[in-house]
Amino acid sequence: MKLVRFNLVGDRFGRLTVIEKVATDRPGRWWRCLCDCGNIVERSTSKLRDSRIGDNSCGCARRDSIRKAHEAAVKATTKWRGPHKRQLKWMLGNMKKRCLNPRNSHYRYYGARGIRIHQPWLDDSSCFYQWGIESGYERRLSIDRIDPNGNYEPDNCRFVPLAKQAANTRRNRFLTWNGCRMHISGWAKALGVRQQALQHRVDRHWPITRIFTQAFRRRQPCTN
Repeated sequence: MKLVRFNLVGDRFGRLTVIEKVATDRPGRWWRCLCDCGNIVERSTSKLRDSRIGDNSCGCARRDSIRKAHEAAVKATTKWRGPHKRQLKWMLGNMKKRCLNPRNSHYRYYGARGIRIHQPWLDDSSCFYQWGIESGYERRLSIDRIDPNGNYEPDNCRFVPLAKQAANTRRNRFLTWNGCRMHISGWAKALGVRQQALQHRVDRHWPITRIFTQAFRRRQPCTN
């Protein structure tokens, strides 16, 4: 048979340390306890030993729990606070439209081609915001994929001026043939063909050899 100790002085229950027994006409045995926060409270033996109470205290444990929950809620709702909040939200929204919405006019150049967005950015947009700020985003900068065929992800993205991004778009991508590397507009001029015709072959994912060796259709000159 287990013996029950009736002298709890010095024992610790959660944040409470029993310092002395209290003489009272209330049912049960009562003890004066010192809380870790410095408050003095009285608790019965049954209350101290109640296993359903996660953290015995003077009440400060519950207050701390509420405070931490409030701080977490505030943090969750304000983590987008800071510089360039609107611009970065707009930027991420446009990325999602291009990659995820088949009805978007640019979807065929992104989502349809297998361009994806970094999953943590999709799961928690504040991750994109944090990356953007740490990566040096400023006004008049645009997000740019280093590899135009790669995904929107930290290792393949950077912020560049709009003019520089325009030179790195898929319509100005570089092609290498016979050791010469030029963007599409340059090749079109060198071959004496319309840029749209060359771009059409690239958009259809022709092999590089076919792009440059298959003859282009020439417009017949108008005759009167």
